[in-house]
Amino acid sequence: MQKHLFFICPTDALEGLINRAYKEENYFLSSLANSINFSEAVSETINALIETKCITEISFVLSTNNALFLDALSPQNFNSIKVLHPLYKAVNAQKKIAHKYWKKEHIQIPIMSYYLNSKIEELQSKIDRWIVDSIKINCKIYHQTTEKFSTICPNLFYGKTLNLN
Repeated sequence: MQKHLFFICPTDALEGLINRAYKEENYFLSSLANSINFSEAVSETINALIETKCITEISFVLSTNNALFLDALSPQNFNSIKVLHPLYKAVNAQKKIAHKYWKKEHIQIPIMSYYLNSKIEELQSKIDRWIVDSIKINCKIYHQTTEKFSTICPNLFYGKTLNLN
């Protein structure tokens, strides 16, 4: 049986939906809007969990109705919560770029995709090198309207800046 680690937000209450959709041995780590800080202690715990439970896949999951992410898009009522500062900073930076390419009502999924993709990059840099190549890491968005999970497109847009001399 495949063993799957999900990073989720407790405000989404997705555990039951995930267990029904992914009939595997599922494990969950939660943080507000997936704003987990991969400190040394947290990274060591994650590496140990991956090893001891033989995790083969990791997914970052947010719901399209995630109250904290929607608040980061606007009106930012929760920006006084210190643990959410990196989320708000990332969303604000991406909103400036997204408005150049998308209508305001269509920026949520691209920005959410970018944010979740950045969490993959953070995690990959913290997983032990000998483990990282054997694990599939992805992001999923739960769409409340269709009651389905979709995988985001990595590197959808907003790639890293490249300067050529």
